[in-house]
Amino acid sequence: MRHTRLHSQRGISLIEIMVAVGIFTGILGASTAFVQTTGDALTSGTSRSNLTTRANQLAERIADELMRAGLSTISPSDPAGGPVINYRRAMGYENGTATWGSPLRIEFRPDEDKVVWVRNPGLSSEQEVTWATGIRSYLEGEVANGTDDNGDGVVDERGLSFRLDDDVLTIMVSLEGRDPKGRTIVRSATTTIRLRN
Repeated sequence: MRHTRLHSQRGISLIEIMVAVGIFTGILGASTAFVQTTGDALTSGTSRSNLTTRANQLAERIADELMRAGLSTISPSDPAGGPVINYRRAMGYENGTATWGSPLRIEFRPDEDKVVWVRNPGLSSEQEVTWATGIRSYLEGEVANGTDDNGDGVVDERGLSFRLDDDVLTIMVSLEGRDPKGRTIVRSATTTIRLRN
């Protein structure tokens, strides 16, 4: 007895190929979009994190510098929230009285978007060092309109602002940058120190 096998030869139709290619393309496109979105979020998050770190470091650097200043030597450009502070550091004591070093200044220059530290401001021996760039013209939430936009009780405070209340000095700073897609990012830092004579 002979057995005959019937072989079915069936080919893949053009429609089946097109459907398979369409499904594959859809899956690939969705995967690519997911990877792109995740990558964008990661780089944008990194940009924000870096700017936050820079803002915190600048506020801490200024605070560390001014901790060595005497309250009696401090003269902010506006005690309610100015962008410049003049001071002197205590160098020691002589006959029970503090001796003070050279005049110093920390100031925000909005036309250059930078913060500078100045020794002997206005004198022929003046020296300055740039401490930070990318400072926002006005603190986060503020615009130049003569009103208190961010609700902190001060009008139009600059991107670096010093507020002196008795012996408590508040330092506020806002930095501005861009993420990889060119969108503006703003990050701020605030720190407070108590000054001594």
